[in-house]
Amino acid sequence: GKTAEDEFAARDMQAYAAFLRQTPWYEYPFASRLVAFWRVTPLRGAHVARKLERRALLSLEYSVKAIYGALIGYASATALGIADRALQTVVVGLEPTDVARDPRITVVRDLGDGRTLIRTPRYRAYTEVLLGLARRGRDVAEIAGNHRILVTVLAPAGSLPPLPGATTLFAVPLQSRPDRRRVGLDVSVPRLAATIRTLEKADVSIEHVYDY
Repeated sequence: GKTAEDEFAARDMQAYAAFLRQTPWYEYPFASRLVAFWRVTPLRGAHVARKLERRALLSLEYSVKAIYGALIGYASATALGIADRALQTVVVGLEPTDVARDPRITVVRDLGDGRTLIRTPRYRAYTEVLLGLARRGRDVAEIAGNHRILVTVLAPAGSLPPLPGATTLFAVPLQSRPDRRRVGLDVSVPRLAATIRTLEKADVSIEHVYDY
């Protein structure tokens, strides 16, 4: 049976997974979560051996991560410089309505020929911004000066539709979703939006666009 320690760890790992979508792991508040663990998890209860084991291992894990994360954070803020949480992208066909619909988009400048340089958040938010632009018919010319990008998708069994400018790198089954597999694609950035539109029409979900 599950102990209170197991239940705390399960809840906290869900929060940690959501945190990682937008923020580096070392910024997770491991120290304060460890304090909360000892405060809210009762020392008494059934399965004493299991409780002691879980309490010891979780305390050790969170302590090490808190110290290691603090060191990485200090290095990032001093010797390495603070990591930029924003990214610049050249979008083709951007309209004022796109900016109005998504406040995460900031126009940097008009580049002419229908191209606009925008600034957006990185990580999970960046995937969401790109999906919105692609669905509204916009295209992407460059991402941080790069012309190829890694995209993972969740696809049903069978072949993907023809994707000009994209190369399949890997395909692995998903234990949690037997009806889907994770496929990694190396995509030409100028073909990224078109690739997204083609895949979504084929009932393929865009999982993540790995920004630079």
